[in-house]
Amino acid sequence: MEQISEYTALLQRQLGAACLATSECRGELAVTVTRAEISGVLKTLRDAPEHHYEMLVDVCGADYP
Repeated sequence: MEQISEYTALLQRQLGAACLATSECRGELAVTVTRAEISGVLKTLRDAPEHHYEMLVDVCGADYP
């Protein structure tokens, strides 16, 4: 669990204001980001050597009137 906490802190530092919230459940980390910053966040996760993400698994959202 300490590794997830450390990684969460790293993400929050790197993403700054684009990171609205993080949560962890059963060893999986969820990150909530602003719609305007989603492209930049995904590029950071793909391109930064400490992340090396290769596949987007899920995008969830809600649209309220």
